[in-house]
Amino acid sequence: MIDTLIFDMGNVLAHYTVEPVLEAICDDPQKIQWVADHLFHSHLWHRLDEGTIDEDELYHAVASQTNDPSLYPLIKQGIEQWPKYNLRINSDMVPVVQYGLDHHMDLILLSNAPLRMHEVLDQYIPYIQRFKDLYISADLKMAKPDLKIFEYVLDHSDKKASQCLFIDDLKVNCDAASSLGLTSWCYHSGDGSAIIQWLNQHHK
Repeated sequence: MIDTLIFDMGNVLAHYTVEPVLEAICDDPQKIQWVADHLFHSHLWHRLDEGTIDEDELYHAVASQTNDPSLYPLIKQGIEQWPKYNLRINSDMVPVVQYGLDHHMDLILLSNAPLRMHEVLDQYIPYIQRFKDLYISADLKMAKPDLKIFEYVLDHSDKKASQCLFIDDLKVNCDAASSLGLTSWCYHSGDGSAIIQWLNQHHK
């Protein structure tokens, strides 16, 4: 039976979009799109999530792809200020967190995110102080869907895969977790009540 909930952050516990941090200092749609594509949607951002490059290396790698100096402060803004602008709490999932607490389940965060995520955890995760464990990929130097990160979480949280419901918005991450025996829920907006209904049947 399930006694542990493992949550993703972006687009599960919090809504995540990349444009707001750029729109805060720029009103040119083409420039915003260029930075969104070359920064947030690039393999380089995933490397920041993995902790295999730092923010300075990321900045120079992205800036080297353009000769337009007006993009440089936009790139810098995106790297340094994204936690302030790009996340909004997902009210649909607050009752799921509350359900877990009410039923004495262990709650765990497993997020692919840069180190700056630590700056806003208490703003975007309800009852963060009552989570059993918080895992940010950049701290671990590995990221989902690498099986090693799931194995690490299970080992360090002293959990068996069969005890856990993993909730993520990306199928590739859910498939990876499922391959190790975790029950996975590929989250779509509005799924909160369905998750609670499922838990009523499967938590111990």
